[in-house]
Amino acid sequence: PAPTLEDVSYGDHYKQRMHVWLAKSKKPTPAVIYIHGGGWTDGARLDSRMEKLLPAMDKNGIGVISVEYRWIQDANLDGITPPVKAPLEDAARAVQFVRSKAKEWNIDASRLALIGGSAGACSALYAALSGKADVAFVAAFIPQTSLDPAQMRAWIPEINYGAHAFGFDNFNKWLEKRADVEKYIAQYSPAALV
Repeated sequence: PAPTLEDVSYGDHYKQRMHVWLAKSKKPTPAVIYIHGGGWTDGARLDSRMEKLLPAMDKNGIGVISVEYRWIQDANLDGITPPVKAPLEDAARAVQFVRSKAKEWNIDASRLALIGGSAGACSALYAALSGKADVAFVAAFIPQTSLDPAQMRAWIPEINYGAHAFGFDNFNKWLEKRADVEKYIAQYSPAALV
């Protein structure tokens, strides 16, 4: 179905937009905030996971908000350090914005959920665990639960993914320079926030 509200801005950047499907009800309804995956470098608000989510949520009287956010490339262009800060902070900001619109959109702010896949799942976990996004629960599908290269390598010895999130060209360089970004790992890694 077409969104009730399309391309609603929750920030100044052209990618800080969301589509909103409001549930029809006289009483405030729960809502799911969906954050797409794509390694924080691609993906779209309307991916296959989102398409599967919409009918079930609509049938059960649950609103859906699908969030677009700044990618690593956008953060690099804007000089944001570490680059992963942009998509992670956007996830939290999107929740805060939805909460600010809860009354207008007939959403029960006490029944907000974050859902995401892959990088979107990491963003959802960050938003909830950082205390910047007050949500009832998070559903994370295949998330990056750690943004610590040492922890990641201990868990998955062959891993070579994720260096771009901290501005490195390759995983080994990220691991070698881990001490240089340790404060950011503590600030942005879901595993560290737990």
